[in-house]
Amino acid sequence: MTYMSLKASKFTVHPEKDFSTLIRFIISMESQSLKNELHKYFGYTTDCPSIVSFNQRRAQIRTEAFLSLFELFTAEYSNNINLFKGYRLIACDGTDINITHNPNEKESYFTNGNVRRFHQLHLNAMHDLTNKIYTDVVIQPGRMENEHKAFCDMVDRYGGKLQKIGTLHI
Repeated sequence: MTYMSLKASKFTVHPEKDFSTLIRFIISMESQSLKNELHKYFGYTTDCPSIVSFNQRRAQIRTEAFLSLFELFTAEYSNNINLFKGYRLIACDGTDINITHNPNEKESYFTNGNVRRFHQLHLNAMHDLTNKIYTDVVIQPGRMENEHKAFCDMVDRYGGKLQKIGTLHI
């Protein structure tokens, strides 16, 4: 996180604001509503940021910030890898994630008849089974989902010696 704070201008539109607090809050969120998460994180005080102010600040963070955070985190665990019978076991699978409605976003928009309208992204993740860590991800708009291409892209980026790859279906 120190590296990211020092390079805040690379990751956010307004680096002079408290960038590290916002990133720490986002990665600490659990499964509660945003309002409850904000109150819990900021100690149930009257100084707690509003949902609107959070969304405005979140919109100022560039995508590269989260990619860099992911890469920095996983790099810490790539030096001491556990093997299974001499092999590094890697699994890859995808899942759909419902996201907030955005009327301008057509590539993630779905409809279920006239009743239900929703937006989805497709998350493809590569996971090291013996070390229990994600090694790569590809996020695609729901209508552009292509697990085969995502898998090939992740294999092409894979920095380690690829010994065995399997697909895990849960």
